[in-house]
Amino acid sequence: GTNLPDAFHKYAIAAQFEKGCTGGYAGDYCFKEGPAYTTFVGSLPPVQGSIAANPGTFNGSINNNYAINWVGLPTTGSPYQVTLNNTAAGGQLRGSLVCDTGSALTITPFAAVVGAGVSTVLNSFNASGCTRVVAVITNQQQTAGNPTSVTANSYTLALSNVVSTPTSTPVPSTATPTNTPVPPTATNTTVPPTATATNTPVPPTATATNTPVPPTATKTSTPVTPATATNTSVSPTATKTSTPVTPATATNTPVPPTATKTATPATATKTPVPATATKTPVPPTATKTPVPPTATSTPVKVNGQLNQVSFDVTSFTTAPDATYPVQSPKGVVIATLKVKNEDRSLRNVSFRVVSLTQGNYLLNADGGPGQVGSKLSVPNNALPGGNQRWDKNELVTQNFRLGLLSTKSFLFQVDVYANKVTVTAAGAESPTSAETEELVGSFLVDANPEAVIRPANQIYLPLINK
Repeated sequence: GTNLPDAFHKYAIAAQFEKGCTGGYAGDYCFKEGPAYTTFVGSLPPVQGSIAANPGTFNGSINNNYAINWVGLPTTGSPYQVTLNNTAAGGQLRGSLVCDTGSALTITPFAAVVGAGVSTVLNSFNASGCTRVVAVITNQQQTAGNPTSVTANSYTLALSNVVSTPTSTPVPSTATPTNTPVPPTATNTTVPPTATATNTPVPPTATATNTPVPPTATKTSTPVTPATATNTSVSPTATKTSTPVTPATATNTPVPPTATKTATPATATKTPVPATATKTPVPPTATKTPVPPTATSTPVKVNGQLNQVSFDVTSFTTAPDATYPVQSPKGVVIATLKVKNEDRSLRNVSFRVVSLTQGNYLLNADGGPGQVGSKLSVPNNALPGGNQRWDKNELVTQNFRLGLLSTKSFLFQVDVYANKVTVTAAGAESPTSAETEELVGSFLVDANPEAVIRPANQIYLPLINK
């Protein structure tokens, strides 16, 4: 199973790198058609900022109710310490550092999700072998099931040199040489009870002045008894020569120092997060008909131009389309997109399909039914206002007729292209303005035809906006 914060964060990682599901790129962090998206658009999604070198800092802000920030990090100057600090009065920020090795994505998450005024630290990140490093930050604070507004939460992302931690230095087992037992392979081999070597303790019947206690002696001479003789042989003259165990101890094999004194440095924080769950990138939901992250969408806007008001399934029938029955044997879904223009005036608006799964068709595409790559143009005389333009603060509503080859849940994503128009203060178009077609928005809906749609009780289907 999964949950909404986890699924959305995994999607944020996959959406930045747009890797196809081949080789080491797999699981939740790849898109089957990712490379085709990048080729079609011409580039990967833009990052919100970058840190060029270590040390360095980036100050950013990210909306609550599920939004994404991407920050580029250097591939040189590592290892470095990375600190994510939530400087706002709200928000729940989750972060991961993602390394693209050229054959796989290695993901190192921060240890904690940080709330207002809290920070989390990755003590050491090694960028060696990375062709690209990106910090992926998501704001998983959700203010309501159907929020009517969002709040920007500020944060800082800082790189610094790794701080050494001397307390983790292992203490050698020979720190107290005056009483160090001789390991089994040492040249200072313990003399057996009957040996006659130099500095040999007197056997049980001897009477020398520097004699270890014979078997019948009391414990005042402190020979090691069988119960405590495992690792503490005591020399008669307190020198480093090990005193043999008296005949009362049949075994005369010193035990080497135990392994518990060797401190092992912690390395767990460098372990990449394995890819889990299904092969297909999951939109931020775990159920068939979940509530989307924000019903009044808070998309990641492209070029800050368009703001999605809604993108919902508004109609579904199991009857094939009368004109195109071959492309709709399981019925027809109508998805309605409402978008507000928040910048310069536009015209020559068109929608281009970048994802349409389950083999389904866009029935009202230009020239007839189409799939990925097909286009739906909006005539200028159909734009709001009656002036052949889509002006700032005006709303466009577009219906997409989708022919179904299956009643299973499917993804539908369109990019919006248009020409930007320069308009004077008096409302007239500037005669010197040069118009070129630009990408001004990208919107996605996860549609479930099997969900029951009732006019009096609208169900919001999950959506993700790039």
